[in-house]
Parts: sequence; C-alpha cells; structure tokens
Amino acid sequence: MKNKKEITKKEYILYFVIVSCVMALAIALLAVAAILQKIGVNNVVYTVIGLSSFPILIFGVVFAVLKLGKMQKYGLNQKVEKLEKTELICLDGASKTKIIDYCERKKYNLIENKYYHKRRFSLFNDYINYFIRCADKDGRVGECLKREIDLFDGDNRNEKHKCLLIVLFSDQITKEDLSDLKELSLPIVAHELYAKTVGVGYDSVVVALADDNSGKLYAFNEHKHSSTMNSSGVNLLRRILN
Repeated sequence: MKNKKEITKKEYILYFVIVSCVMALAIALLAVAAILQKIGVNNVVYTVIGLSSFPILIFGVVFAVLKLGKMQKYGLNQKVEKLEKTELICLDGASKTKIIDYCERKKYNLIENKYYHKRRFSLFNDYINYFIRCADKDGRVGECLKREIDLFDGDNRNEKHKCLLIVLFSDQITKEDLSDLKELSLPIVAHELYAKTVGVGYDSVVVALADDNSGKLYAFNEHKHSSTMNSSGVNLLRRILN
C-alpha cells in the first residue's frame, strides 16, 4: 500500500509551481518598485509596492520549507525507481596489468593490502580519495565485497570523500554474478543519492566484475554525467581501460 505521507507527481508539480510563481511575483514587485523609484514616481507608490513583496516572499520561503522534505523524498524515490531499471555497463580491455600500470603511471600510492590511493580533484565533490584494488573473485560477489571492505578497514583512515574501486577478476562470470553485482550496487548508489539530497558527507564503493579471458568489465553506473562518486568512479575505470 502506498504511504499516505508520500506526495504524488501532481502534488509535486503543484508545490513546485506554487513556490516558483510566488518567488517570481515577489522578485517582480521588487523590480517594479526599483524601476518606479528610478523614474521618479511618488515614493509612496514604490514603497508600498516594494514592501508588499516581503510578505509574499516570506510565504514562499515558509511554504517551500514546509514542503521541502516531501518534495525531496518524492524526487529521491523517482531516482531510485529509475536506478532499478538501469542495466550494467560493459567495458572492454580489462586486465590487472593494465589497471596496475595506470595507477603506477599516474603516481598512485601503493598502501597496505595492495590498495592504490590518490586524491584527485572532482568538479562536484571538490576532491575524491580513490582507493583502487584488483582482487580475485573467490565466492559470491557479496562475500568478496565484504571481505575486501573488511580488508580496507576504512574506519581507521582519516580521509574524507573515499571512493573504493574494487575490481574482482574471474575466469568465468555467470548471470548470477551479474545479478548479484546489480543487487549490491543499487543500495550503495541509492545511499549516495540520499546523502547528496540531504547534504551530508559520504563515502562510496564501486565494485566491478572483470573476465580474465575476454577482458570484459561489468559495473553499475547510475549515469555517466552524474555528480555521484559512483559515476566518477566508473568514469575513472573508463579512462583506465581506454
């Protein structure tokens, strides 16, 4: 059953139109008052018009604040529904040698447990601390991911904006593996979208599967041009494999 507290698409559009129109009206009144003052109209006229914009502006701000949470939740739900329909991407040319060569050529620091680390500028996140590791897939994807995250032990690191790029190599990738990959990636990306929506800091993990024989690499990419770390991490994989 649909949660009664959730707004519908029509309500979302209605709230957005109300806020936009109210704000536009307040700004228009201020602009008219400024123009009338400039052309020398009686000061009582432009003063009344200018002052009338403030209660309208206050109403718009209060209305927006009261409805903001519901609008954010609706927008987030729409993004998550879209994520569920997103298919895995497939890149060619993946190999441990190529990834390690790239890290060494780009001066990534080799740290404990064979993670390559580098802090890089990010247009949307100021910077991202990338941690890249190649590992063999030994078991289900979820088991491997948990093992790799435990190995990283991120809680003992002081860096902010951490993005782990974990590439699991296997000589045979099954449909079950790909299904597991998407199922694991969805909540990670959804958490990113939530964190960005409410404006809190977060870290992320991009897990990819690579076929040792064909060189094909599979990963979940929310959107190529998104501002999430998931998108930044997958785009980094694209650059590595080019």
